[in-house]
Amino acid sequence: MPDTALLLNLSDVLKTTVDNILYGGTVVCKAYKKISIADVIKGFEAMDTIRQTLGTNSLFYQGMVEGINQKRI
Repeated sequence: MPDTALLLNLSDVLKTTVDNILYGGTVVCKAYKKISIADVIKGFEAMDTIRQTLGTNSLFYQGMVEGINQKRI
């Protein structure tokens, strides 16, 4: 198996990203989805139900919050 850690150094030297190296320079389009306010409210309500059921010390709850906090568009 190749050492993928070398890709980070290679991307720095080439002043590009690892994604550009792996995709061979092809353009990768990100799909954007629309979401309704009602769906956002349902999501927050579901999160609150999970918090109340499992507690804030639950690894599942903490992972869910951490994943949302780290999400980048």
